[in-house]
Amino acid sequence: MPITPHTQKQVPITRITRIKGHRIFQDFSWPADLHDSGSVSSISSLPKLLEEHESDYHYLFKRIHEAAHHEGNLGDLYPLPNLARRLVETFLTFRYPSVPGDLAKKFELVNFDEGKKIRILRFLNVFSHAKQIGAAEHDLSLLGEAKQVLGQTLELIKAEDKRHYEQVLLAIGNRSVEVAET
Repeated sequence: MPITPHTQKQVPITRITRIKGHRIFQDFSWPADLHDSGSVSSISSLPKLLEEHESDYHYLFKRIHEAAHHEGNLGDLYPLPNLARRLVETFLTFRYPSVPGDLAKKFELVNFDEGKKIRILRFLNVFSHAKQIGAAEHDLSLLGEAKQVLGQTLELIKAEDKRHYEQVLLAIGNRSVEVAET
């Protein structure tokens, strides 16, 4: 049978192995090459983005931290609300595992400045879950607040769990942080 885009199977398989503290990455081809005898996979280098970050959470934290501390253009800012939302959802799910789903309910439990919490939640909701493009509340000029809101998002994480915040800073390569004594 000839191989066409319709008959080609997607076989995403990634295996990460740790040997004596060193990560060995094996990233198998996507899609697998199909032959009459079955599928064939090949080993190639893991993409640099995945190699440089221990987890998705570390990557998200690093992107938000960089955006909060550096200038960027509108194009650089546009994906950040989605990344920030994923970061905050992951953090608060860890902090409040008994509160399912709703991000607003988890925000109610966070001991942080109420005005900043509202600002952060509005930013995350408007720019990552807008119902329609061009809605009045989806004013792109509000992305100009991104740097400040992302900074406040990191402040929220720090206020909620300072040790965690400091350890993640170290994990992403920020060596300037003074870590609290354990």
